[in-house]
Amino acid sequence: MTKEEVDALEDKEALCHCKKVIGFVHKNIVMCCKEAKLRSFEIPRAVILEWEEWTVDNKCVTPSMKIRRPFLRSKYERRLLDVLERIKKNVKPGERLSPSRAAEFVIESLSLGEMGAASVTSGETAVFE
Repeated sequence: MTKEEVDALEDKEALCHCKKVIGFVHKNIVMCCKEAKLRSFEIPRAVILEWEEWTVDNKCVTPSMKIRRPFLRSKYERRLLDVLERIKKNVKPGERLSPSRAAEFVIESLSLGEMGAASVTSGETAVFE
């Protein structure tokens, strides 16, 4: 997605639900993980983007800016599990999952009604576990 395409979007939250953006972010995360020589199970299989900043006011972080893991788990668990379930049903063990295809699973999960989620899943474990 080009800068012009991004700037053309009036609703910036829509970026978090755009297949091209999700795929682009995921592709770059995977590239960084490979450059860091992470093992395959350490590389995220999908990413979920969140437009809303994590702040003290929305209870995502503490006043000392520590992540509130139990709160975030309850906030995003349903969405993360849905994405993981879609991956398990549609991707054979050992099969490569392209960032574009992973983005499709994330977009399908939006039908849950939870707009946006900020996390990266690694294998079957959410990062904040």
